[in-house]
Amino acid sequence: MVYPKAVTCSRAVSTPQSERAPVPSDMDRSGRAEVRLGYAEKRTPFLESHGVIRGVLYVATVRNYLGTEPIISRAVGRAEDWIRTETLPSWLNAPAFAAAVALSPAEWGDEDGDDEIYFFFTETSRAFDSYERIKVPRVARVCAGDLGGRKTLQHRWTTFLKADLLCPGPEHGRASSVLQDVAILRPEHGSETPIFYGIFSSQWEGAAISAVCAFRPQDIRTVLSGPFRELKHDCNRGLPVMDNDVPQPRPGECITNNMKLQQFGSSLSLPDRVLTFIRDHPLMDRPVFPTDDHPLLVTTDTAYLRVVAHRVTSLSGKEYDVLYLGTEDGHLHRAVRIGAQLSVLEDLALFPGPQPVESMKLYQSWLLVGSRTEVTQVSTTNCGRLQSCSECILAQDPVCAWSFRLDACVAHAGEHGGLVQDIESADVSSLCPKEPGGLYGLGECGWSG
Repeated sequence: MVYPKAVTCSRAVSTPQSERAPVPSDMDRSGRAEVRLGYAEKRTPFLESHGVIRGVLYVATVRNYLGTEPIISRAVGRAEDWIRTETLPSWLNAPAFAAAVALSPAEWGDEDGDDEIYFFFTETSRAFDSYERIKVPRVARVCAGDLGGRKTLQHRWTTFLKADLLCPGPEHGRASSVLQDVAILRPEHGSETPIFYGIFSSQWEGAAISAVCAFRPQDIRTVLSGPFRELKHDCNRGLPVMDNDVPQPRPGECITNNMKLQQFGSSLSLPDRVLTFIRDHPLMDRPVFPTDDHPLLVTTDTAYLRVVAHRVTSLSGKEYDVLYLGTEDGHLHRAVRIGAQLSVLEDLALFPGPQPVESMKLYQSWLLVGSRTEVTQVSTTNCGRLQSCSECILAQDPVCAWSFRLDACVAHAGEHGGLVQDIESADVSSLCPKEPGGLYGLGECGWSG
């Protein structure tokens, strides 16, 4: 039998290794199969996040073995032609990179735009008077057409802007300050723009908070077009820069056709006053708020580390966002976004023993999950795990519907004949008349009705 392959890599200090692990096609009833891997203990943080657009690699990494010089760079052409961040704490201050995403103008419906690369990370804030090192989750953006400045910011980004990401915690108001991971959901059709899903946690010991927030790229763009923040030397509390003090053309913007009509053909033609301003003011004054101004999910008993998302069409034709959340103890939570809330509907133990989920990747109808020593796959269309009508309806899985003809829970694939499903109400009593009350447990899913 020929198995599909999963490429696995280890990050030894001087001897990076990779191997191809077979991903078995046979699985248990939960839709899961597993492969054990070897692991190299010595690790380096060299390639923390990266994005590729039009064949060009953009990376967030460090330049030395000690990990003390973080950079965001574009690696193309000769090394002396690479563009990277300035080595200033106001640009990057001990960041922990979480993700990088490239967006093209077509995804915005903006014919005059440039390709943009977004980097998500947590860094130490300089804007608080405190003995504690306050961590802040942030998003930064650079433009693909950026060539750096001619004198000021030579071989440095002229479009590097960053802003705080706000994901409020529970009702007591504590904000989640550490960004663990970010997933992008790109609509396959229609005019909708992508959406970012982020996992946040608290930096404080004893505060076991995990929150999931959604962010719209257009909201990030709005903040990046707003007021800049000024950090005074005699007081670290940030203040907004007055509009009259911002030079023109506006610092940090991508070079658009409109700017080219103003004789700014590239970033090399920008005046020094614009480049000096953006060098000294990379941070925006306002934060980026999540959609609906609140988290989709907040939990105090589960530590989430990884997230992936995809959009699924239900039996009615309505689309739902399904998120897979990897936990610190090796579990997988499947959650469905219904309105402004995220409902966790399934909890699956991935490995024989507790260990953190370190990576997840959706591939066709499979979710590939990796830890430090193992990789496993989980079917995203395994409706056969649901053994009764009530289980099928209560699972609220947009992929699955109950077939009265087959007396089974099946992946509906857009078919409607003899199928029932109820994502938002899970009304078992009306949809499963042969099961009195409809309040049966979910068996292996671990839920009860």
